[in-house]
Amino acid sequence: YLTLGKMRGDLTSRFQRISIRTITVYCEGTIFPVDMTLAFYVASLLETIKITPMTAGMAGVKNMNGTFRYCSALQRVDGVLDVSSAEESITNSFVGCAKLQEVRMHGINSSVIFKDSPLLSVESITYMVENAINTAPITITLHPDAYARITDEIITAATAKQINFATETA
Repeated sequence: YLTLGKMRGDLTSRFQRISIRTITVYCEGTIFPVDMTLAFYVASLLETIKITPMTAGMAGVKNMNGTFRYCSALQRVDGVLDVSSAEESITNSFVGCAKLQEVRMHGINSSVIFKDSPLLSVESITYMVENAINTAPITITLHPDAYARITDEIITAATAKQINFATETA
């Protein structure tokens, strides 16, 4: 278990391959969005990360390209990641996250891939759709098991926001 003090600005590649199961990160919040590019890349033992803003609201993310890529044990990202001001694509942030169940991303405006996450909750998917800010069509790619759990209501809400769901078959 590791608790990190106030993180301001840049977590780029800082915790790659870290051998720890739980991390709490205190971020400056939306005033100073954090660059999380490849921050936890291949942290294969990481199960839970808690993102806590120092001020009220959500943790603002400046970049999130590949942040949790190949975190094969990751189950939960607690807290809300505000990706509305992300300067780079968030598409590949969760590739290889086979045990991911919960993540809340506010303000998605680009496609995102969860093709390796069969346990991703309906609540996580619903949250992304309800809080998306895209102005052009985007796609949320889901594992077939997660895709099978989305409801007609979620599909209707997604369609109204130009969000498509896709899945990859084996």
